[in-house]
Amino acid sequence: GNVQLTSSSPANNLWSDNSTTQSITVNSSGNYSVNVTDANGCSATSASTSVSVNPAPPTPTITANGPTTFCQGGSVQLTSSSPANNLWSDNSTLQTITVNSSGSFSVNVTDANGCSATSASTSVTVNPAPPTPTVTANGPTTFCQGGSVQLTSGSPANNLWSDNSTTQSITVNSSGNYSVNVTDANGCSAASSVTIVTVNSAPSVTLGSDTTICTSSQLTLNAGNFSSYQWQDNSTLSTLLVDGNTLGTGTYTFFVNVVDMNGCSASDTAAISITVCTGISDLGMINVNISPNPTEGILNLMIGNFQGNKLDIEIMNAEGQIVYSKKIFSNSDGFSGQLDISTLSKGVYYLKIIDGEKVSFHKIVLQ
Repeated sequence: GNVQLTSSSPANNLWSDNSTTQSITVNSSGNYSVNVTDANGCSATSASTSVSVNPAPPTPTITANGPTTFCQGGSVQLTSSSPANNLWSDNSTLQTITVNSSGSFSVNVTDANGCSATSASTSVTVNPAPPTPTVTANGPTTFCQGGSVQLTSGSPANNLWSDNSTTQSITVNSSGNYSVNVTDANGCSAASSVTIVTVNSAPSVTLGSDTTICTSSQLTLNAGNFSSYQWQDNSTLSTLLVDGNTLGTGTYTFFVNVVDMNGCSASDTAAISITVCTGISDLGMINVNISPNPTEGILNLMIGNFQGNKLDIEIMNAEGQIVYSKKIFSNSDGFSGQLDISTLSKGVYYLKIIDGEKVSFHKIVLQ
């Protein structure tokens, strides 16, 4: 700064700094006076005027806590080297400001004498974010196990999917939330909205393993609880009745296709072996009785003459599985006695009596 000192005399001035003009400009500290001489050579000197020039404060500096070029949505903190008396170019007065827009930023610091200094400018550049990418699916995003859907980003390049794929399109065959992030030349990125893919598990249906029944037996195949059914004979009930009397001896394949509530399908095939069981007349009359109290589980048998010295006794459940077996040794007079079947639960069973090569079947109902 400076100050102009002016003498009251328009002429004949001699200042203490040897200037001779009526006014002088002062920019340094000191005591200034002026002497005026008249035409007679007589002179008079003014009182001294003291000028004090205070030193400027140190020029403040600005430090940034990170890059000053960043993407939209980011920010940087600028901090003045002076802890107080700051005035930023955006009119902030704090020591630290947070900047999230492009511009040139400086800070001015004023000391106790009212003297100030201004920092060099710091340039901040905020790059705009790229357009938000879109994701399109080439089909339904909810489907059955074994299917898939192709998801395609609206950006032909610089894609990073949530499954770490980097191609423009990905093929999805598992449930999950899928999105894509696109990065531009400035390193700025934008993420798509989430696409939810739901893969419904395939239903499980089983008709059981191979089973053997007699012509006198009936077997119900149960496909389970689903929305729709289709058997090999195009029937659409949940069960299929296999009748040994109708089909005769042979192995038959039964097939069912089911569809669950999600529209997903499954199928199963079962092989059923049917044997024609012939009775034998020379075994005589056979009487089968169940004890009045089912919990006792006693089967009373009376069998007439038989050829050999033993009989093979088997009891099968409705599915043809052997659940009880026993050998009876006797003579040609036959057999009369009791069998302990207390381990069997209530239901329909078939008693199989084997005398050498002859076989007889008899239905038993445990109530």
